Amino acid sequence: MKAGLLDIVRNVFLKSDILKKGVLSLVGTFLIKAVNLISIPVFSRLMSTDEYGDISIFMTYVSIFTVLLGLDFQSAVSRGCLDFKNKKDQFLSVGIAFTSYYSFLVFCIVNLFHSFFCQLLSIDWLQLNILLLYSYASFLISYVSAEYIFYFNYKMNTLLGMMVALCNFGISVLLIETIYSDNRFLGRVLGASVPTILIAVSLFLYLIYRGRTLFNKQYTLYFMKMGIPVIPHSLSHLVLSNSDKVMIDNMIGSKENGIYSLVYNVGWMLSVLTEALNNVWIPWMFRKMENGNVKLLKNAFNLYMAGFAIVTIVLESISPEIVMLISPSDYWDGIGIVIWIVFSSYLIFMYILYVNLEFYEKRTILIPIGTIMAAAINIILNVCFLKRFGYQFAAISTVLSYVALVVFHMCMVIFVLKKNVISSGFFVLFIGIVFTISSIQQMFLDKLLIRLLVMVVSTVLIGLGSLYVMKKLREDKK
Repeated sequence: MKAGLLDIVRNVFLKSDILKKGVLSLVGTFLIKAVNLISIPVFSRLMSTDEYGDISIFMTYVSIFTVLLGLDFQSAVSRGCLDFKNKKDQFLSVGIAFTSYYSFLVFCIVNLFHSFFCQLLSIDWLQLNILLLYSYASFLISYVSAEYIFYFNYKMNTLLGMMVALCNFGISVLLIETIYSDNRFLGRVLGASVPTILIAVSLFLYLIYRGRTLFNKQYTLYFMKMGIPVIPHSLSHLVLSNSDKVMIDNMIGSKENGIYSLVYNVGWMLSVLTEALNNVWIPWMFRKMENGNVKLLKNAFNLYMAGFAIVTIVLESISPEIVMLISPSDYWDGIGIVIWIVFSSYLIFMYILYVNLEFYEKRTILIPIGTIMAAAINIILNVCFLKRFGYQFAAISTVLSYVALVVFHMCMVIFVLKKNVISSGFFVLFIGIVFTISSIQQMFLDKLLIRLLVMVVSTVLIGLGSLYVMKKLREDKK
């Protein structure tokens, strides 16, 4: 048995670049995200629950305009670097040039009708322009990061991410504690936006200089074909992940939104791991798909799902204590929902496995359908039940929405794309196991020792069971 398991690990990892570059890429991503996670307890103490809630809403607007101004072109970078590998500098230059023309036009239109947009977003003219510049700068950074990730250029990606994260954090704290001590909202906004914008300007000039191509019809159409159909997906996903906060803020209050936002960030730490792993997984998976190595991919998917299930259970077990550790007691009312927020993050990881396959097949038109459906479910449930059951219900509506999203993408890949790369049996099994463990953990929310015992038993059983099944599958194929 030991030899068989070693063969699995060797075939999945050692014969690829994952250990050489992927692990270092993971470490770099974790370092970047660690700064953002550290900022949670700092800002929760520097700002009131109302101010924390207002910042959460502003950052939601930034996420939306990042998609609208960037046209989701960064989602085409990985596949485009495969299709235009000999002309990738020109390809990337065209994408960034086109979005700059378009964003400038949007900037002019928004400022022409600034009164309408200021009233719509409940911000002033200065904040509106900061929002637009910050959003496009965020897109530029994600665009360049997508290239670094695809080529496992972990050094540059880590350097870029750390510069942005550390500058945002440091300057925000400085401004809040000094010049903007009486307007901590604006201090936080300027502290995050100014360094991001300055870094993005240098990246823009570098990409244009490197590619020296401002327009190419073939590249432009490729970006539009790959990126624009994903816009509804990205916007719907933002609605799905942020509508709770906006609706809580409007229907219940800023204080409750501040509590929910902080607990949401704690539960959402799992998404940090999802992003880090996906940054390594996508380029590796794309290359294996290109080579037709389906057998290796199936084994890798099964181990990948098992490993992430274990990590999810571990985080769920200690998430209530994390909330208490990083926040003052004003936020502890939200502890009761943190496990379900973590479970929602787990569902995101699972559905992204199928979305990656849809991206590889260039069937991006399928992606937004499910996300729009899930966002609609989330909004309808919140409209009907949020006031009745309080802000805590938002966690339940989020879980139900992501369940619908998982089912949709699973059906699309299996029945429409007819791809059998992911074992649907294992996929459903892992979701069922994690849901069961989550329910047990929720029952013992105030008993840490029982949760830790459940964690140890379940993770050991999942690990041993998964490796045993993998060994049996390999033996059957022989």
